[in-house]
Amino acid sequence: LAAAFKPDFMFVFDMDRDVYRINKSEWYFLDTYDDATQTEMKKSLHKGDCSDLNIYSIRPSSGILGWATFPTWCKDAPVLDGVVILDETVPGGSATNYNYGHTLVHEVGHWLGLYHTFQGGCTGDGDQVDDTPPEASPAFGCPKGRDSCRGDDRPDPISNFMDYSYDLCMSEFTPKQVTRMLSHWDEFRDTDTNPTPPTPDTKPSTPPTKTPTASPTKTPTASPKRNPTAFPTSSPVKPPTTSPITVLETPRPTPGPASIACGKLNRNSNCVRNKRTCCIWGKGECRARTNCPDCSSRNKKKCLRHGCCFWSSNSCVNKSSCPEGDLS
Repeated sequence: LAAAFKPDFMFVFDMDRDVYRINKSEWYFLDTYDDATQTEMKKSLHKGDCSDLNIYSIRPSSGILGWATFPTWCKDAPVLDGVVILDETVPGGSATNYNYGHTLVHEVGHWLGLYHTFQGGCTGDGDQVDDTPPEASPAFGCPKGRDSCRGDDRPDPISNFMDYSYDLCMSEFTPKQVTRMLSHWDEFRDTDTNPTPPTPDTKPSTPPTKTPTASPTKTPTASPKRNPTAFPTSSPVKPPTTSPITVLETPRPTPGPASIACGKLNRNSNCVRNKRTCCIWGKGECRARTNCPDCSSRNKKKCLRHGCCFWSSNSCVNKSSCPEGDLS
């Protein structure tokens, strides 16, 4: 986190004062779409004001990597402000291809006002940043040279922290993304200099906060070196931000994360009926689906019908509950 945002932002954590460990399974296995439980959790655990980054480390039952609130939302609901991440996405975690810590970087990008690089597709204002090339849909894996918007002469920004690429491929914010983050900090989060933020700007029609991805199942033996990030060197350094971290814990069964996501569901209430997870009932238990299709070729109707798939930002993507190695 520090490496990705320096020298423009510094996040300071006091391990004795700012880290809280809570054993409550309904919070740890929070359903992304369960607003009541999420509100209960954050009201109980949130610390500080709009300038304090609250991080909730959990195992979302809906199988995604994380989500975040935007700075423009904080004034109206400060207690709900913060970012939520899958705990296994931290450096050295078991989320295959997403365990270098870049999920947190991505979500903090949202927390500082950035949209996805593919926001709006190839037309319109996109992510409202001029120096990020337009992108028709999220990038998965490391598709170097991908150019999904043929009217633009630049390749897709697959190395940008605000895409959906593997952590290994993410290495930068653009200078104008940094400018936008600094601007949103000054207007909506810097409580020392601007306690009354201006009226929030218009939210995009599809809030780009939830991050579906491939399945977390394995841990690489070593993390590769990160490329330098594209930050302007003359930008002012913001004051240190003291940021509470809440680690939600519960006893974990021995199966990997894909099995855990489905294994917590019973047949009648969730496994069969809940289409947001890619689970299937068989042999008396709820298990992760195998042999999932490549969801990217499906239209919205077919996408919503399949448990392995999730509709996001006008494209069909694979859910992370399904083992990546079983994709056909």
